[in-house]
Amino acid sequence: LDVGQTKKLSVTILPERMAGEKLTWASSDESICTVTQEGVVKGVTVGTATVSVKVRSGYTAYATIRVGLGGGDPESRSFGECAELNETFSYDHLRYKVSGPGTLILLGRDQTSNETPKDVIIPTSISYKGKDWFVTTIGRRAFLSDRNLNSIVIPNSVKTIGTRAFWNCTWLKSITLPDSIEYICDRAFYSVDGAMGLRIPAKVKYIGNGAFEWSNLETACLPDTLIEIGNEAFMNCMDLKEATIPDSVKAFGTGIFMECKNLEYAELPN
Repeated sequence: LDVGQTKKLSVTILPERMAGEKLTWASSDESICTVTQEGVVKGVTVGTATVSVKVRSGYTAYATIRVGLGGGDPESRSFGECAELNETFSYDHLRYKVSGPGTLILLGRDQTSNETPKDVIIPTSISYKGKDWFVTTIGRRAFLSDRNLNSIVIPNSVKTIGTRAFWNCTWLKSITLPDSIEYICDRAFYSVDGAMGLRIPAKVKYIGNGAFEWSNLETACLPDTLIEIGNEAFMNCMDLKEATIPDSVKAFGTGIFMECKNLEYAELPN
């Protein structure tokens, strides 16, 4: 791109039934180029930066953008620089999957392991094939109805909690949630009703349908980073007493606080 020039990037999502999945675009250096949430890149100053596009599951594609340096169209990296893409491996009784250059999805328990630890500490990074990989996503159904899970510590490398990741973990007594989490997908903490430490992360951008439904969440003072709240996000949270929704929220679901019978105070956006 030239300085001041714009170009819309395209992305192909497979399988086709997932084509409507919400995308999140980002630039590695906005002083060189910016990108809108529609995928329109604009050159700002001479240099090279990387634009990424991510779906909620954590899968990410990349393009290298050269501004004022010639070279024609953006260089698509996608997963070309990640030969290990989609490879799975086990570490410390858990199963992981390579989701992109340097990133991992935690899939859940290693079903071939002879041990099932009740107290789980997820590492920030793991060495695999001579490289360091960072755990960025707790995968879909990773610990669904896990009767053996007593406590879990999630590292500050994680940005996404997948759909039903901790669904019906009624035996979970303690959870450590970092403020790095940006996406809490549908029913991620459904019926997590006895865990100390369950809270709203300070940088969350998206809370999915029923994300905290039937949980023991006591306060829902949502941060001003939040953009979207799904249907019934806090439905039947019987311990919930206080809630604040910031002006930053642009999309609201229905029944967000339905049947929260002990809710005493709620502050809503203008």
